[in-house]
Parts: sequence; structure tokens; C-alpha cells
Amino acid sequence: MSSRSLIAKIVAAGGFAVLSANVMAADSAPAYATYLGGAGDDFGGSVAIAPDGDRVFCGSAESDGLATPGAIQAARVGKSDVFVGRTSADGATLEFLTYLGGAGDESCRNIAVDSAGNIIIVGWTSSADFPTANAADSTFAGGGLRDSDAFVAKLSGDGASIVFSTFLGGLDYGDSPFSGGRGDEGARGLAVDSSDRILVSGETAAGDFPAMTVLGDGECGNDPLPVNIPEITDQFVARYLPDGTVDFVTCISGAEVDYAWDVAVNDAGLIYVGGSTLSPDYPTTQPGIGPGPASTGDFDISVIALDASGTQILNSVRLGSTAYDFLQTMEINSDGEIVIQGLVDGPDFPTTAGAWQTEQVDNGGFNRDSFVAALSPQLDELVFATYVGGEGFDWGISMALDDDRPVLQMLSDSRALPVINAVQSQKGPDLDVTALFDTTQASAFSYGSVLGWVGPPIMAIVGPGANRIAVWDLETDQYVPFIELLEGDFDTRDVVFWNFDGDGQVDMVTGNYNGPNFLYLGEAPNGFGPPIPFGDPQGRTTALAVTANDGITCVVEFLEDAVNVQHDFSRSIRTFVEGRPYGQQATASRDAVSKPYPGELIEISAPDQVTVYDGCAQPGEAPTANVITLGGRDLVAAAIGAVNDTDFFDDDLAFADRNGGGVVLFDLLHSDAPVPATATFDGPPTNAITINPYLGVLAASDDAYRYFRLNDDGNLVLDSEQPAVNAPRAVSIAERNVVFSGTTAGTETALLGDDDLYLIRLSDDGADADFATYLGGGGNEDTPYGVAVAGPGRIVATASSSSRSFPVTGAAIQGSQGGQRDAVLYQLEIPSSDGDGDGVADEADNCTQVSNPDQCDTNGDGFGNLCDPDLDNDNAVNFADLGLLKQVFFTEPSSANWNPDADMNGDDVINFADLGIMRSFFFGPPGPSGTAD
Repeated sequence: MSSRSLIAKIVAAGGFAVLSANVMAADSAPAYATYLGGAGDDFGGSVAIAPDGDRVFCGSAESDGLATPGAIQAARVGKSDVFVGRTSADGATLEFLTYLGGAGDESCRNIAVDSAGNIIIVGWTSSADFPTANAADSTFAGGGLRDSDAFVAKLSGDGASIVFSTFLGGLDYGDSPFSGGRGDEGARGLAVDSSDRILVSGETAAGDFPAMTVLGDGECGNDPLPVNIPEITDQFVARYLPDGTVDFVTCISGAEVDYAWDVAVNDAGLIYVGGSTLSPDYPTTQPGIGPGPASTGDFDISVIALDASGTQILNSVRLGSTAYDFLQTMEINSDGEIVIQGLVDGPDFPTTAGAWQTEQVDNGGFNRDSFVAALSPQLDELVFATYVGGEGFDWGISMALDDDRPVLQMLSDSRALPVINAVQSQKGPDLDVTALFDTTQASAFSYGSVLGWVGPPIMAIVGPGANRIAVWDLETDQYVPFIELLEGDFDTRDVVFWNFDGDGQVDMVTGNYNGPNFLYLGEAPNGFGPPIPFGDPQGRTTALAVTANDGITCVVEFLEDAVNVQHDFSRSIRTFVEGRPYGQQATASRDAVSKPYPGELIEISAPDQVTVYDGCAQPGEAPTANVITLGGRDLVAAAIGAVNDTDFFDDDLAFADRNGGGVVLFDLLHSDAPVPATATFDGPPTNAITINPYLGVLAASDDAYRYFRLNDDGNLVLDSEQPAVNAPRAVSIAERNVVFSGTTAGTETALLGDDDLYLIRLSDDGADADFATYLGGGGNEDTPYGVAVAGPGRIVATASSSSRSFPVTGAAIQGSQGGQRDAVLYQLEIPSSDGDGDGVADEADNCTQVSNPDQCDTNGDGFGNLCDPDLDNDNAVNFADLGLLKQVFFTEPSSANWNPDADMNGDDVINFADLGIMRSFFFGPPGPSGTAD
């Protein structure tokens, strides 16, 4: 427990609610780290260690050109294919990499290696032509929202051939109007038993899923669809023989949604399936643990033990908080305990006394933390349970055991988590390098946001000479022309997307300074109808804002030095009716934004004034307005969104100031409410601004982009900045946190990150930690499904990164990022602790608290003599041991009754020195030892 005392000063109320300093920070570098990717988006999936120490890994790729010569599949077929690869143990050599996929999409969710070195992968596929071989099921069923089946594939260790590959799924109900989300399957859990049989777990939404046994309510994949739940899934677990023959397929069904995220098998062959359940009738044999199982409406964690045949429930339990709880990974330790890891939303998760973190850190009620817990083999006792998280979102995704010590890999946007022997002691900056300067789109000025759009992301590229709308192609990082606006010198100043006519297609309005405004109604597939003009062509529109309230959907046209105009949309004639004045006084409108709920519009109505209106006005009425004066400002741009609060309806307002820096109004609830205190940020004159929800504010000046975040005191502080290629005049955060910026000469992009990786190694009882580190660059790290242990303290993991500054090492296979998002593969070496200073690492030290460099252990029980007065080996030092010591007192090695175990200090005589050692252990156990069972 030595590390526990080191962090005591930052622990508050059983958690680490106060994190004022990093602990034992000693920044170094990963043992190795490399990118793996191309020009598209590529995602890490999972990693495992081969018998010879090589690393095998999988993921999904949207890039071409990744496969090595001789690959099973040399080219990508669909938009996203699985990739499988192998590197040398030192990470310096890519031994092979192959695609595996068909015309649809694939995702690899887990990987394992059997005793012969064969590579097994599982995941999901939407490809009817996914490559199968020696398949138990070669027919694709598909179906569901994702139109997918699970797949199981086994490759030779050299990546040269497929041993077997098979679908696992039920019928495609897609042609039925009543099918809802029926038919989907996916696999994530994977384990290989001592006979090289392959266990796979996942979920199904197919009524004819090929289950041989159905446990629970007997309705595998065929539960009735309740209101507002688009897909009902049940758990499955299947076992395949080494040649791919199906041994069993078992479905575990409740009335509602059940996910099976992992599977494990113990030495006796018992099978444990871990996941989450929303079903009130989930089949349990044990009382629920924690307040969650007693409530309804939220997911609980489920763990179920099946017999070795996979057909009977031996034990089953659910546990959790009163909020959402999800199990992600499950392992079995040397005591047979079931160690689980996942996500928890609630503040009342059932932690245990003495745990690393017994309480959730409160950030106002909008948390997501990781947890690590252990259950007894019979699932009837919570051995330990702890939160792992800070003030932000901390998403635990994967875990492995390092000599029974849980190693947890997380995504974290918390900035004050403890670091111990860290590779990276601080969360990385959130703004990465500016890149992708695009000279083909001259005079780009503004970008519109998308509301309710399910197609590709749309960016409005407008301004003098650039009156057009384009789609940003995420594969090629280029704009694709989408629609040309009418020719003419309209000087389009604003574009807003909205679904005006309620047909599910996104509509668009453009505000033009020189000419009429236009309405473009959306038409399938991803197109727009002809432009419909509205407004006064001489109106000199500077901004538009759209909102809806009291049965009216309206566009307010904000004008330069004039009374603004409201245009009400009529669904019956699918256009705007004649406009009417909005407000009573002429204003010098510079910019405007809308707040859909409760339907407010915010206008920069003068250089130092902001006017907040209460939404669409009824005919014959003027909107209620509240004028806010911010003296000394020269406000030019506005943004709306939640910077720091947890209520979606309590948005904040951010303003760019050409006099320097900017200002944020927090929690502007209603137009007639008092204005709260403002937060300001310093800097050069600011041209444009946008909000990164719940995280910070991005401001653009002539020379740079500057990202500001809230500190613990609620003040905006500079997080990071990057040079601007050309003076930006508008910024927008698009899909995947790509910052698009319009300039007078073209467009440029930057990367904005929310999360870094965070890794922590806990003690085997969940009470302590001896390693904790951040890892990441200036972009965003995500999807860290895979973590494995290559040896004591050697942690190998895969993830994905949009950071161009991810800390790759000199021996990296790929030293720079290939696209906007790459898979990454890395290894961390956890420094060995040596608590007693004898030169022997604690994990190899048979007396961790007593210096004994010679490691003398005459009885071979894993406890060194210096900490082992337990002469009768009953794990307790008491009068029985004292009696044995008396029998050999004052003896030497030549004595007939010599007992070397009683010579605790190793001086070849049993005397009062040895008695003193025994006294210090009396009525206690021997040890502690890093080598004893």
C-alpha cells in the first residue's frame, strides 16, 4: 500500500475530488509507439501477444495501400475493411499486414492467439461477400440498423492463409415494414481455452439466430420492440473447435436490451459471460449488488457463469449504480475471481471500503467514469470495486491483468488525474497543428452547421466569389461541389441549415448582402430543390437566425442599420410568407445566432451591445428583448453552446472582440433574466469564434488559432495555440473535431482534441496504484479497445489518434500520421518499484518491505526468510511458531536439529536476533512478498 500514502494529500472524501498536483511525475517516453494508417481514417481495434513475443493486432481501415506483399487480401474492398497485422516484439518491424473484408463495412473488435500461434479475430461485417473459408455458416444474413452479422476468423500466424472464417447471424428482416432494428449481430468478446477452442460473445437482434440453447425468457432475438427502443438485442456465446466446427451456440435472453461484451473461461472450463442488461427479467441467481439492480430504466452490469457445456446457468448476478453502467472487459485472476471493468454514470456505484477511489468526482452531475471491480468465482461477493476518474468524462474501454494487477486503458478529458511514474504527466494540449491548406476554394468566409442531417457533413463555403455549398469528403480531405448558388454578386454572409418542412431532409437558407435571400428545400438523396427567393433584395442582410416556438418556425433576417425582419415558414405552401418587422428599432447587426430551446435569438446589435430576443414573435407583436452592454468591446462574431454547464438548455454565449480577446456569458437562461458575470480571455484582436461543447472556446485571430478551456475556478485559460496560414474570418468545428476555417485566400483546417489516453495499474485488491500516465498529442485519441501484457510491467496497447503530435518513437514503423486519423500501436514499460531499496523489484522481491538482496528462501514458499517467521507454514505467526523456534534455539548448521528456516537473518546461528524478527511478526502473517501466491 506504499503508493497509497503518496497520493493521500490529493484524496478527498474517499475519492480524489481535489487534484492539486501530479504525483511522482517523471516524464519519459514510450518504449515504442508508431502510427499505422494511410490517407483515410483508420482505427485500432485490439492487440495480443504471440507465443514468441510478437505483437498481433487488428483494426478497421478506410485507407488504401496498407497491406504488405503476400497479404491474404491486398486491397481494401469496402469503405471500411478489417486489417490484421503482426510486428516484432520490439515494434521495429512490420512482419505482415492484410486487409479482410467485403463490399460493405467491417470492424474488428477483439483478437487472440492460440497455443500454435494462429490468430483469431472477431467483429461485425455488413458484407455479403466477406471472405469465408471452411465456414460453419457461409451465408450472410444481415439485417438491422447496421445490416450486419458477427464474424469469426482464424488466420495462420504468418498471415498467409485463412484457417477458417465464418458468419454468425440471423435472417435479414429488412424488407418487413415491422422489422424495426431486427437482424443485427456483432461480436466483441473472445477467449481461447486450454484446448484451443474459441469462445465468442456478442449480441443478436435476429429472431432466427442459430442458437442451439436459449436461456432466460426463451425469446432469443425476438422480443417485442417497445416504444422508443429501435433495437432489442440478446446476448450470445458460442464455442468453435480449432477447425471451425461449431461446438455450441447459446443465447441468453431478457425482455429488453442485453449486450454481451466479453467472455472468459477458467481452469475448470466454466464459462463467464459479461455485459450489460436493461431487462428487468434478466436471469439471475444471486441478489443484485448495488442500488442499480433494484431500480428500473437504466443498464446494469451482468455477469453470468455457464457450465462447461455452455448450456446451463450456474450463477448469475447484476450490479451497478442507479444510472447507466456498462461492462467492457472481463478477466479471471489467479484466485479465480472475475475482474471486470467498464463505464459508470452514477454517483452510487457499489465501491468497497479502502478502494482506490470510493466516490465519483462531481462536476455538476454530468459524469462518466471508469470502474474496476472483482467478483468471487461464485458471483456472490463483491471482492473489491473502485471508481477511476476525475472531473470530466473518463471512459474505460479495455483492461488486462499484469500478475493479477488490473491495467486499465481509458479515454480521459479530465486534466487532473493522478500520475505515478508517468510517461506523460499532463493531459496534452487540445489544439494540433494547422494543415490541409486548400487553395482551390478562394474567398471562403463562413460555414453553416447541420441540424438533423444524417448524410455527409455539409460545409457552407460562402463569401465574395465563393457562393457555393460543398460536402467535405472525409476520405480525400477535399471539398466536393454540392450545389452552386445563383450567379451574381450576392456576397453571401450567412448560411443556416434547418428542417423547415418536416420531411426529414435538411433544408438551407442563405443570407445575402447584395441581393435576395434564398431558401433551398432538401430533396433525397442529399440534394436541394431550386432556390426560392425571399426578403428585400436591397436589405443588406448581415446574418440569419432560425428558431421555432409557439407553433411558428421563423427565419429572422438581421440587417445592417435597419429594423430586422421575421419570415414565417408555411408548410402548406412550403415557403416563407411576407416578412414583418422584428423588433422596433433599427440596429447595426453584425452577427446573430439562435438557441433552439427555449427558442431565443441573440444579435450583436452594436459594437458593444448584445440583444437577446425571445424567439419567433406572434403576428402584431414585437419580441421581448433584453439588451446587454459590454463596454469597451468591438464585438464582431458570436457563438452559442454549452461551455461549462451540464444542462443542455442552459447555453452560453461567446463573442469575438476586435479590441482584443473575447467574452463569454455563462448560463444565459432567458431573455428577461439577469445577466450573469462574464468570463473574458485576453489576446490579440479576434475575428471569429466557436464553442467546443462542454470543453472550451476556439478563437481565431489574424495570426493564430487559440483554444481556451475552463479551469477549476471557472476561468478561461489558454490551452494551446497554432499559427494560422492566412487570417481566418470564420471557424467551425465539424465532424471528428476538425476545425474548418475560412480566410480571404482559401480554407485551412486544424485538429481539436478532447481526449487523451490514460493508463493506470492498480494493485490486485483495487486499493492502490503504482503507475498512472496520460498519453496523447494535440488532437484526439479514441477507441482504445485493446490492451495486453507482454511481461511484467510491459504494457502493449492499440488505439486511434487524430494527433499529428502523438509521441511516436524513433524506431516507429510509421513515424508520421497518414491521414486525419490513424491507428496507433505502443508499448509502455512500467518502472519497477523497489520499496525496501535492496535492488530487487517489488514484483520479484520475496520480502518487499525488508531489504534482503540475497532473496534467501530456504523452504521455497515464496516468502524470504527475513520476513517468514511462519515456521509451520499456516500463514500466521503465533505461539506454535515460537515453540518450533525454542526447539532449535542456539543451534548451528552442524547441529543435528538444525532448521535453516528458523535462521531468519542468515547468520548461521539461531538466537535472539531471530527471536526479535519473530516478535515483530507475532499475530500477523509473513511477508509481504511479491512472489508468494
